[in-house]
Amino acid sequence: MTVRYAAPEVIGAFQRGVALDRAAFLPADVYSAAVMLLECLTRAVPWPNMDMQGIVSAVQAGSRPSTSALSPDMGDLVHASWQTDAGQRPSAGALRQRCVMFFVAAGGLGQ
Repeated sequence: MTVRYAAPEVIGAFQRGVALDRAAFLPADVYSAAVMLLECLTRAVPWPNMDMQGIVSAVQAGSRPSTSALSPDMGDLVHASWQTDAGQRPSAGALRQRCVMFFVAAGGLGQ
């Protein structure tokens, strides 16, 4: 498990030594995808200068990496994808669609 990108429920299951429920796979992937999206857009590793235990503690306490370098709309999407309640996160399809909309609005490959 790469803690830097792991959803809170993945960390919890790992610590308890139990398998993550299959219904939680996609919401956990949405969380991880949003962390990777942040990394791609900022060109910075999330949770810099933190060790694995520090990241685990921060995620379990509800902390998330800073999104201050993102536009407000993109920051909102990333934060929505990081909801502690996995059921409140957007679906993978909705995340993809919003990313496409941002890409098109930014001029696509033309910029």
